Amino acid sequence: MMIDILTLVLVWGFAALANATPLIFVTLGETLTQRTGVINLGVEGEMLVGACFGFGVAAQTGNPWLGLAAGAACGAALSLVHAFVVLGAQANQIASGIAVWMLGLGVTSYAGRAFVGGNVPSLPKPDTAALREIPVIGPALAQIGLLAIFALIAVAIAIWFLARTRTGQIWPDLARHRRLC
Repeated sequence: MMIDILTLVLVWGFAALANATPLIFVTLGETLTQRTGVINLGVEGEMLVGACFGFGVAAQTGNPWLGLAAGAACGAALSLVHAFVVLGAQANQIASGIAVWMLGLGVTSYAGRAFVGGNVPSLPKPDTAALREIPVIGPALAQIGLLAIFALIAVAIAIWFLARTRTGQIWPDLARHRRLC
């Protein structure tokens, strides 16, 4: 009885993790940004651009890994636009963030129309038949894909980076120093 309840809780938790994977990556990026003391209200626009162009590349090529790479690159590129405007040009953080948000919304509204109703292939999942044989945790592990595992690894790396490296320790001071120069 207790094993069944534990299995149910684990299955529910891992299913939630699988559905929250995109938000884990966004939250991780925003956490690293916020640690520098920079307010980035453009994260929503960056997410939209990444999702739109990632979907478009995956739909056109049939390769979900290329779509993932393109989405990450496009979202990061728009994030770099915000970083350049705020840190390089010394523009207002709030206004710049809203401008990046609106830019992302406009670009995806225009470019994304071509992909409405489209379909992309799924990222591969681990062999669920073999995973289900593992006692207690097996059915839960069968709920997640490789991207969720990558998200957990990325979180662990970010925690290690911020807590254990010299650069991570002075991370909040880097942007502040840049703004003072």
